[in-house]
Amino acid sequence: ATVKLEPAGGGFKITSIDLKTEADVPGIDEAKFREQAELTKLKEDLEKKGQLLSAEVRKEKQETLERRVRDLRRLVDDFEKDYTKKDRELMGKFLRELSGVVQKVGKDKGFTMIVDARGAGVIYGAPEADLTEEIIRAFDDETKKAKK
Repeated sequence: ATVKLEPAGGGFKITSIDLKTEADVPGIDEAKFREQAELTKLKEDLEKKGQLLSAEVRKEKQETLERRVRDLRRLVDDFEKDYTKKDRELMGKFLRELSGVVQKVGKDKGFTMIVDARGAGVIYGAPEADLTEEIIRAFDDETKKAKK
C-alpha cells in the first residue's frame, strides 16, 4: 500500500491510499475481478462526488454504472450456468460410476436390496426381487374382475 500523508493542523492527515492486492478467487478470472473492482470504484466515486457533478454528467455516470452492472450480472449468470452444467455433468458421471460399484457389491454379497440412507430410494435391487410383472398381472386381474 502507498499512503500519502500531508501536514495538517500540527499533525498529519492521510490524503490518499493506493492499495494493491492479489487474490485467487475460485470461479472468477482476472478480467471479471477487475471489472468488479472498477464498478465498485465507479459507484464509490459517484456516491462521493455525485453532488458536485452537473446533472448531465451525473446522469451519464449513473447510466454507465448501471450498464456495466447489467453486463457483469450477465457474466455472472453465464458463469453460474456453466458451473451448474459442469456440476451436473460431474455428478452424473460420479453417480453412474457409483451405481456400477453398488450393483457389483450388491450382487457379489448376495444382497436383495440396497437402500440409500438419505431416503433417495433403492439403489440396488436383485432381479429376482423385482415384482413389477407380478404386480401388473395382479392389477390386470383385479381390473378385469371389476369390469364384470
